[in-house]
Amino acid sequence: MEKLLQEKLLPVAARLGNNKALVSIRDGITLTIPLLLIGSLLMVIASFPIPGWEKYLGDIGVADYLWKGVDSSFGLLGLVASFGIAYFMARQYKVDGIPAGIVSLSSFITVTPFIRGEAGAGMPTAFMASKGLFVAMILGLINGYIYQWFINHNIQIKMPDGVPPAVSKSFSAIIPGAVTIVGWLIVYATLDKLSLPNLHEIAQVALGGPLGLLGNNVIGLLILIFS
Repeated sequence: MEKLLQEKLLPVAARLGNNKALVSIRDGITLTIPLLLIGSLLMVIASFPIPGWEKYLGDIGVADYLWKGVDSSFGLLGLVASFGIAYFMARQYKVDGIPAGIVSLSSFITVTPFIRGEAGAGMPTAFMASKGLFVAMILGLINGYIYQWFINHNIQIKMPDGVPPAVSKSFSAIIPGAVTIVGWLIVYATLDKLSLPNLHEIAQVALGGPLGLLGNNVIGLLILIFS
């Protein structure tokens, strides 16, 4: 069994661990760790398993603030991951990742349905949090690749040499950013007009099952270890 792992499975897992997409997902998700730790700490404080603790926090007017802190950390996992994955995907191709991350974050909001009511419109926090991670991975990889393709093929707006580098980079992102955001807007509008599930719901059904099966076997474990 050990020989089989060394000769057959470990080389495959090692190659997968060097895959640009998997590395980008790994490093991009890593950016969410501070939010996970902060949110976990606030959640533990808000729901500490002591009889009467939650009632006490409610009576002194602290509970709502603690849960707001939880929503403000856990509730941003998808947004941060969409930025981070696109950032590292662009970096894999020797391109500045910050504009790619910003475009991906905007694309994430573009494909997320808004909730409308008398008080106005807003985004459901569930899709911005862990429920949005599948879409964050998809958008991050695609947007990062599209961005680097435009930049590496010199399809960008170039400013004169005297323009500050920060301004030049911002203008360089206009063409790939416009193509990417408009493209995802068309996807969102098409699904909406056809009364189909939004991209988040489609991704959960299409990817949730297969990834869940992968995580419950030795191949998935090897990929996790060597990535």
